[in-house]
Amino acid sequence: MILVMNALCVIFLIGLYLNRDVLFAAQGERMSIDKINPIAMGHTAFAFLIYLFLVLGKTRKLTIQAIILGPMLLMVVVFSKSRGAYIAGAGSLLVYILLLKGSKRVFAVLGALFVAMAILATSGVELIDVVIARLQTINVDADQSTMVRSQLFAGAWGQFLENPVFGRYAVEMQFNFYPHNIYLESLMAMGALGSLPFAAHILLALRSTVGIIRSGKFPLAAVLTAVLFIREAIAGMASGSLWGNSVFWVTSALTISFWYGYQGFLAKARNAEIRA
Repeated sequence: MILVMNALCVIFLIGLYLNRDVLFAAQGERMSIDKINPIAMGHTAFAFLIYLFLVLGKTRKLTIQAIILGPMLLMVVVFSKSRGAYIAGAGSLLVYILLLKGSKRVFAVLGALFVAMAILATSGVELIDVVIARLQTINVDADQSTMVRSQLFAGAWGQFLENPVFGRYAVEMQFNFYPHNIYLESLMAMGALGSLPFAAHILLALRSTVGIIRSGKFPLAAVLTAVLFIREAIAGMASGSLWGNSVFWVTSALTISFWYGYQGFLAKARNAEIRA
């Protein structure tokens, strides 16, 4: 997996470098390429940042790689100016650190501080200023994107209240679009009763996530999948659709499979040991 992730990360950065002339050409120096929108670019870069954070300190080679590639990926995240990528990515890392046990949490915090200091030393405070300025635009009265989302949320909630048991609507009727909140979308479309399987799936995924991270015995693939699920669960509160968010469904299903599959493996091992 490390080999694949390293290769994908390098390919991603090379692709952006080859298109460097057009990255800042539009939308007030917001990174943008015709076939990759800034939101997708920001989320993709942050996914690689999460991976590099998880491998930081595992080996000298991986640590050097994280130090070299991390600042480049952070620049992509920052200048994509995707508020969702900022909040969901940072939130998932924070949850990951809080779920760690004892010394592992201390080392994770120290690793995060080391990365932050390295970034500040190489880029100054400009990146932080860009992020803060972008987050400050979240204003229902002044920002069109925030305003539309608030109206979508209110409309979806109102449609749920019209049919609270079984639901009715596939889209938010005022804008004829998905409401940019997968939890409200589930209630709006399937009602409280129809949303019970979805709620059960999320609870299983959250239980699995906590178990995987706190265990400390799972492979990197399981931990990365769990952290990415957290990110998608946070991002789903203000972006994406229930039926079109493939990353949410894949990471949540894999996280559940990793956790309960591992428990089954342990049970078989114990039974074999008892029989022996």
